[in-house]
Amino acid sequence: VIGFDGSVNAQRAVDFVGRLHPPRGGQVTVFRAVDHIGVPSHALAPRGVGTTVAAEVRRINAERTARAKQDLARAEATLTRAGWRVRTTVTAGAPLHDVLATVDSAGADLLVVGARGASGVRHLLVGSVAEGALNRCPVPVLMVR
Repeated sequence: VIGFDGSVNAQRAVDFVGRLHPPRGGQVTVFRAVDHIGVPSHALAPRGVGTTVAAEVRRINAERTARAKQDLARAEATLTRAGWRVRTTVTAGAPLHDVLATVDSAGADLLVVGARGASGVRHLLVGSVAEGALNRCPVPVLMVR
């Protein structure tokens, strides 16, 4: 499984796997979690505003999902040219939880992720999916930078 978030290092992870010689029947799953926004509460808003806001949230979420699918299609093309059989998976859940679930459901032997390099206060506040994967993934994790 390759955890792909659209970053430069995630693309490097795809390129790295693409340079490997795939084993007979070698398959890779490219995973992406899309950050969907929720519909805010609008109990005090004038009538009709809630419907408009909900429609805009749906549009934004659909746009984010479409963009993620385009990114995965490019990664899939790279890996297919290298001889890999490729599956893609897009979720709207928590990235760490969903990538670990994808590793499990795919029966993966390895998780490959790009290291983003968050540090300092940002790392403490936001955390790191790559670090979480290192700590919780049941299979080896390869971090590409």
